[in-house]
Amino acid sequence: MVNNVNAGIVKLSTGVESLDDLLGGGIFVDRRCGFFGVITGATGTGKSILGLELCTKFVLSESESKKPRSAVYVYTSQESPQLLKTKISKAFNFFVPKKRPTNESEEPVIVIAPDQSDAEDASSPLVRSSSPRPGCITELRKYIDETAAIYMCQIGLDRGSQRATLENIVQIVARTIAGFSSPDEHWDRILLCIDSVNTIDEEVLMDAMMLEQHNADSSAAPEVEGRSSATMQTSIDRSTRSSDPTFYRRLREHCSKLRVHTFLIFEERYSERLDSEKSDISTTPEAYAADIVLRLGVHTYESSYRQRFIEIVKAKNQFYYRGRHHFSIVSEQEDGGGGDRPPINEVGLVIYPSVAAQLAWLRDEERKEKEELGNGTKQRPAQYQQLGIESLDQRIANFIQPIREKGASQQDSKVATSANGYIVQGSSSVLVSDLDVKATEIGLHFAFRGERSLFVSFLHEVDDLKRIAGRFICLKHKLTSEKHILKYYSPEHISEGKLLRDIDLDIKHAQGNTDEPLVVVVDNVFELECKYPLLISAKHFLAALLELFRVRRATSLVIDTVEVGEAGNPIQFSFAAGLADNVFLLRHVEFHSRPHHVFSVLKLLGTHTPEVLWNLEENYTSGGSELVARDTFELYKHVLSGKPEPVTITLTVYMDAEGSPFQKYLQAYAKALEESFGSDVVVTNMYGAEEYARVQALITSARARQRSDCHIVHLDEFWLKQLIENQSLEELSEYIIRANLPSDFRDRTQYVSAAHDIVMYRITKDKALREKYGIDIKNRESLAQWYKRWYAIPARNNFGMLCCDPTLLRELMVGEQGHLPQKINAWLEGEREHGLTWTDIAGLKGLFDRKKSDRREHYPKVFFTFCMDQMESHVSFLLELMLSLGRRSDILDKGKLNFEKLPLEGFRTLLQLLDDSDIQTLASAVFRPSSQEPTALFSRQWMSTLGALRSRSDKDADGAYFSRLKPLELPLGPGKKEPTPVSGTWYLGILKGSVAVETGMRVIAQAASMADEVYKLNNYIGLPVRETFYRRSDRGGRSTPFPLPYRRRFADLADFQRELINPPHDDTDYVKEVLQGDYPFYRVLIDDYHLVAPVLWRLLVRMAGEAVAYGVAKAIQKRRIQNALNAAEAEYRALASGTKTPDCGPSVGSTKQGRVSNSRGNAK
Repeated sequence: MVNNVNAGIVKLSTGVESLDDLLGGGIFVDRRCGFFGVITGATGTGKSILGLELCTKFVLSESESKKPRSAVYVYTSQESPQLLKTKISKAFNFFVPKKRPTNESEEPVIVIAPDQSDAEDASSPLVRSSSPRPGCITELRKYIDETAAIYMCQIGLDRGSQRATLENIVQIVARTIAGFSSPDEHWDRILLCIDSVNTIDEEVLMDAMMLEQHNADSSAAPEVEGRSSATMQTSIDRSTRSSDPTFYRRLREHCSKLRVHTFLIFEERYSERLDSEKSDISTTPEAYAADIVLRLGVHTYESSYRQRFIEIVKAKNQFYYRGRHHFSIVSEQEDGGGGDRPPINEVGLVIYPSVAAQLAWLRDEERKEKEELGNGTKQRPAQYQQLGIESLDQRIANFIQPIREKGASQQDSKVATSANGYIVQGSSSVLVSDLDVKATEIGLHFAFRGERSLFVSFLHEVDDLKRIAGRFICLKHKLTSEKHILKYYSPEHISEGKLLRDIDLDIKHAQGNTDEPLVVVVDNVFELECKYPLLISAKHFLAALLELFRVRRATSLVIDTVEVGEAGNPIQFSFAAGLADNVFLLRHVEFHSRPHHVFSVLKLLGTHTPEVLWNLEENYTSGGSELVARDTFELYKHVLSGKPEPVTITLTVYMDAEGSPFQKYLQAYAKALEESFGSDVVVTNMYGAEEYARVQALITSARARQRSDCHIVHLDEFWLKQLIENQSLEELSEYIIRANLPSDFRDRTQYVSAAHDIVMYRITKDKALREKYGIDIKNRESLAQWYKRWYAIPARNNFGMLCCDPTLLRELMVGEQGHLPQKINAWLEGEREHGLTWTDIAGLKGLFDRKKSDRREHYPKVFFTFCMDQMESHVSFLLELMLSLGRRSDILDKGKLNFEKLPLEGFRTLLQLLDDSDIQTLASAVFRPSSQEPTALFSRQWMSTLGALRSRSDKDADGAYFSRLKPLELPLGPGKKEPTPVSGTWYLGILKGSVAVETGMRVIAQAASMADEVYKLNNYIGLPVRETFYRRSDRGGRSTPFPLPYRRRFADLADFQRELINPPHDDTDYVKEVLQGDYPFYRVLIDDYHLVAPVLWRLLVRMAGEAVAYGVAKAIQKRRIQNALNAAEAEYRALASGTKTPDCGPSVGSTKQGRVSNSRGNAK
């Protein structure tokens, strides 16, 4: 009994626990008066059982002292007292509940009142009011003081019997009350229940119940002989119940003065048009006067099934749960119903609160818990769970891991991702499935994956569930565990309130007194209203069921089977899927002439949804079975519609000259892709330098990107920058992880190609681009998430290098004196301090010409040349000379090329190195393919063009010489200044709008694998992109077929990039060494390189033309070079202002000077 905040107001327990719950703990009672209650209902609704139960269980409920009450309860009825006693002690055994006294002798005493003929018996505790015996009061007080008693009184049908019984009861109650010294001693010890008031004569009820007032009035008036006090008319209002609407109000006031708790039971009367369900008794006089009104009725369903309900019509001055609540009348012998549902621990009226009431309780529980959490008394750390199928869990985790790491802070990420879980603990999940036992198997795996679980099945009996689970290796050893409970709920006519309460009881039982997380699986809610016809709404019940799981903090999985046909959408027919936090789908699909179980994730709470399908297969072994997820459908689309089709993949790549190693490699690669991925991989978009601009414009258009499911493109540095800034590339980091690619592919920090990260870094320095991408450079976490993005994968490294035949060069230096032979030898051996400069190289031209004149066939055709296959090769070589001979900070100022600071020595060196034939070719503005390149003592090449030259060994007489060429670093600048080779790195990216991105990543992985990189290096197609090739062998480096140029620089470059990418993102060394130092130069550092490149190319053409016209000596005069630079700067400004369109140069092999091509050319 809980005191109310108001003085004198307390909660008085009814003793019926389920009824107390609906009343918010009990009946609110004022200590100064008793409550006046009414129980009403039609015949056969259980009114008498309820009244009898209230009387008996009042005895067993606790008093304020937390001990069972010692009280007297009087129950009057027209039934035989012996029958009533049998109901109490035998049929229902109301003394069995959990508060039953431990000592049998302390059980309440059932006292049967005598008939009227035996009323004079001295042993009778009840006597007639006309002849009271002194011992009667003592006997009644004895029961109150020592134990509790229930008086069973039978009321006859004649007026005399009714009057005698009622007056006798009122007299004893009144005199017993008068014997207490304080009202507090008896306020909760006396209850009077009259069943049924309809059968008692109106005048008798008035006279008997208000006997005390009648006696007081009669004592003041003269007594008239022959008339008893019971029949006197003085001061007695003889108005009846039907004629006086205030009758029950006055009766309530009288009982209040006596401090007697009263329950009056009424039989409702109905007209022919009004049944017990529709009757409204809230306006009747007895209901108006009562403190509490309980109404029992019957609901009749269309199937003619009749269900009892109880409704609290009124509970004055207190909260209670409205609505109709289903109840059953349960005897001691009955159990919990069909299947394995929890047993009923109550007898008599067992009330099953409505779903609305249970939802309200859940809200109250949650509110209290939140208040406790607010006070810091409890904490619920975020945890994640899995479905319990190992291979499937791993695949889903691979998908969501990078996404969760992006969304979580660095500290939270360690907790959230520790177990690779993806189902938030306490969340609700729904598995929408075709008709298949595989859904049950998934549910069992999920249940047994947790520490504690409850598996509720509406479909399979427990033995069947054990047989299913016993097949699997990971489940059968858990079948004997008490922590994993299997339940079968058989079809039955019960209300949705009872069904929800039964599940709630099972949840509490499964949870026990531990704090271990609970997993609940419900299998299956298919056609639930057919299994339980009394459900008002299956949708309403499912919504309440998921709310129950949420408040109970149970991680739940509801299996919802739907039947939609091959081309239907199952989710459209699953109401539960719309309510759940996580949604999974299991479908039957015929593929390759046999059925497959296709599993997909449609929704995950708090993270992105894996857009992948997996095939669930049962793998049989000698020890048992296991469910295995396979990537059977990764190359197919329209699988869920039942009509799988292969995805289409387009690969657009740049190729070298016809017959080059790279061109052969691409052909072999295309064939390998078709063998691995089928004929739907299209690799026909191979293009050369002359088609660069056309292809670039075509495949970046929206129409072109939609031609296939995935479009992979081969990107040079400048195009990469353009597409990233325009948000035209897919962000690949999450796809790389979830595709479960090899570790040597996933580690971004292993790559030495810096163009991608330079673009990312420069975006953080541009305000407009920062706003476009939502980057907050002041927020360390925002910066970390930005550098985790990955838009393209390095495919091959390419840098400018100087090639020669080492044997021939050493032969040339025989007999020469001074330091030059030592420098040459050190350079050929790859020594760091070789000291060979561009001036030294130029100085060898005279020696070469002299010795060649004696042995022309022994030496190459020219002293020096460079690859002239496209504009980019011309411009890159010019930039290398300028950056080696000048200061980088002067040449490049805040991303702008400073034409005034270009060193004049660079132009002089270039023209002095070239033979007349090459100067003529350059002046003619003709691109020369590798197949026409002459042999030279020194040749500036890309690694890919060197491979093209070496491949000529089987085609022409010069092939043997080209096969002996060795790639070496470029010479030093003045003062042993480190060379600055220009980068020509290529990347592979996926265009925005592609849908089969993960499949595209697998294609890219083949073209950028470690094995593929070794192949490219061995065949001189490109330099490696991974740092392991540049590390020394004693530091974990890999062996290479020849010493790699710039090995030390690239190893350092990887370290600087790692400092930038990884927290705390220190860019000090990166800016100093990579962006401003002598490390390889990346063209993306020039903001408007697309304008600068054609200007520099035409500058070379102009100077070569002057050399042809006036000779090299005059062409390299300062005045002429300066004039050419001024003209180039003026042209650049015109292009930048938009007053002139850039001329991108001639096609390869063009002989007409100034011919304009559709391509600006591209680096190798």
